Order: sequence, then structure tokens, then C-alpha cells
Amino acid sequence: MSTSHEYKEKYQGVLLTRPMNETLRLAHNLRLCGYHLYFQPLLTIHTTRVLTQCFENLEGYDFIFTSRHGVHVFAKHSAFRQTSVWCVGDQTAKAARDAGFTQVHRSDGGDGASLKACILLSDAHRHFIHFSGSDVTMDFEKELPHCRRVILYETQPSQQVRPSIMRALDNNSIQHILLFSKKSATALKSLASICPSITIHALSQTIASVFPDNPHSICVSEDAMVIKLKALQKMNTTQGALSTWGKKK
Repeated sequence: MSTSHEYKEKYQGVLLTRPMNETLRLAHNLRLCGYHLYFQPLLTIHTTRVLTQCFENLEGYDFIFTSRHGVHVFAKHSAFRQTSVWCVGDQTAKAARDAGFTQVHRSDGGDGASLKACILLSDAHRHFIHFSGSDVTMDFEKELPHCRRVILYETQPSQQVRPSIMRALDNNSIQHILLFSKKSATALKSLASICPSITIHALSQTIASVFPDNPHSICVSEDAMVIKLKALQKMNTTQGALSTWGKKK
């Protein structure tokens, strides 16, 4: 029979901080890796009142999407699909294809910098519209010579952390926290005390730097986070098995 110590070594806890509908695939993949999951959305998403003319006269523009939610909001407002779209990662690209776009490009690196490089290598003189949220890691309107930005949604930080999550943080049941924006990281820091032994997995160093006393793992995409955590879990399970075997000897 496994001891409680062995159980904690095998089943580490991960705090997921995106809205529930944005984190289902990630949760599924982490469960397959053997993690125990905790859910605490740190931001709520509100669609902005976008002017109708923002969705008119779209011919001649390529679109840039840096989030799945941006794709979803655009698809609700416009039936226009006859253009190339440039997406920051696999999941955003999948959302674009699911919405009916057929000319979908994605960056190899899964972040804004690699998407910018990909666009500039293709044709720096194209005209673009960046459909985005109010908070972005990279503002393509400032980064590309012929680009305008349309804000489709905004995010608001949560006002509290659920008691069950506070208890899990207090009793060291959570070993990993996944963060996808500086705004969500700042919200978490203002709402809860984070033990310095918890590893912060973030999309950028800017996000991770909100918790300077914690170990950091910088992953440029959601898929990269899964790969990293899968490797950590495999290493943790192996070490636990070796420790148990050594005690039995």
C-alpha cells in the first residue's frame, strides 16, 4: 500500500488559471500525465461593443489572431472568410479552421515574436487587421508597417480566490501554476500568498517575473507547457519509484 508521501510524489497538483471553456483541452492532457488539477479562473472575458463598420470592407486585408477567443468573437460578427489568417499557435489556428478559414498560417514558435518574423518573411508589404483582446503581449499595429488593430473583447481580473484553492495553496497540494498573461499573474499575486517552492509556468519571462522568488519555466505555448509538465511528472514518478525501491531493500 502506498503511503501518503508516495501519493504526493506521484500525483502533483497543477493550478489552471484560464476560464473553464478555454482550458478543457489543457486539462485533459494534464490528467493523462497524472496530475491532480485545480481550477481558478483569474480573468473574466467580456465582449466589447464593436462598431459594425469594423467588419466592413475587409477585402485586401490579411487577419492576425492571437487568441482563440478573438477568432470566436470575429466569427460571431462576420461571415467573411476569403482571406489569409495568421495565428499565434496551434489552438488559435485550429479555431480559425473550425470557423471556416481555409488559408491559415501559424508561427513555428507559438508566440508573437515568431509570428511577426513569419509574417515579415512572407510579405512585409501586406495589409493586416489584428483582431485581439484589450491586453496583448505583442501589439502588431505597432510592430508591422501596415496593420491596424480591432479590440473585440476585454478581460477583468477576478475579485477573489475560491476557499478550496486557498486551502490547497496553504497545505502545499499545488506544485505548479500555469499563467498565460501578466494581468492574470498580477491578479493572483494580489489575491493569494504563493509559496516560493511552487513552479510558475508562463508564456513569457514578463509574466513569470510577477513572482520573482519562485522557480520559473518559460513555455511559448500551451502545448509546450504540457510537454514540460509531462517530462517533470515522468521524472518525479521515476524518482519516487527508486526511492520506494531503495527503502524496501
